[in-house]
Amino acid sequence: MTEQLNLVQRINMAATAVGALKPDKTNTFQNYQYISADKILERCGNALASAGVLILPSIVEKVVETYTNGNKARYDATVEFIFTVTDGVTELRSPWVGMGVATDSPDKALYKAITSGHRYFLTKLLNVGVGNEDSEHEHVEPSRDTLGDVVFQRSDAGKTPPVAKPAGAPGARTHESAPHQRLFGQGASIFGPDWDQGARAWLLMGWTEKVNRSEPRSSASQLSDDEKDLIADYLRDNVKTLQERWKKYKAEQIQSTVERQPQPA
Repeated sequence: MTEQLNLVQRINMAATAVGALKPDKTNTFQNYQYISADKILERCGNALASAGVLILPSIVEKVVETYTNGNKARYDATVEFIFTVTDGVTELRSPWVGMGVATDSPDKALYKAITSGHRYFLTKLLNVGVGNEDSEHEHVEPSRDTLGDVVFQRSDAGKTPPVAKPAGAPGARTHESAPHQRLFGQGASIFGPDWDQGARAWLLMGWTEKVNRSEPRSSASQLSDDEKDLIADYLRDNVKTLQERWKKYKAEQIQSTVERQPQPA
């Protein structure tokens, strides 16, 4: 009897089928070539379908925020996903985040966040090199002073202004509350890129479930500032333990995906 492939083997088959992708678009503003989202979605989608793998994206939360500088506006969109990868027998669920920026409309920023989130999930799943940034992240010219602090302010003037941070500083977005910034700053410092690719949802779900088993939460928008402060304290006091637990959790997720496959007769 022909051996039935497990989910990991099917994903590997799709990755091999995609192979290397050549740039098909050019950013005329910054003069570089890139692989378009359309090409990635088409090639990766076809390869996964041929391997018998389906990707089911689910949006958990979406936020579009407006910043103004005089008569100019910038829209920043963040979309949190849960991607379910399945071959009809086994499911692998992965938290993911997509981000998009636009200067003409909030709808366009949201579309970019959804498209880039889907696109980058597929490229990481199938190990596709994407080279430079693409049109989902077109050039946006922010206004900065000589210290590098962002000058754009949220459009809801009258509220407490954001605490400016140097450009490129890790952690939370600068317009959020101090507890929010503290939580996101510590999370990014401890988990690195994983903070935005699953570690945050894992940490918040585990912490809130311990506090109230009937009301686990995986998004920071569902937390009060007091809760964010408590979680930040928890992060500060348990750095090595949490890093080890997260590493173990990721390894177990991969291992359990393989072990749940049906054995050939």
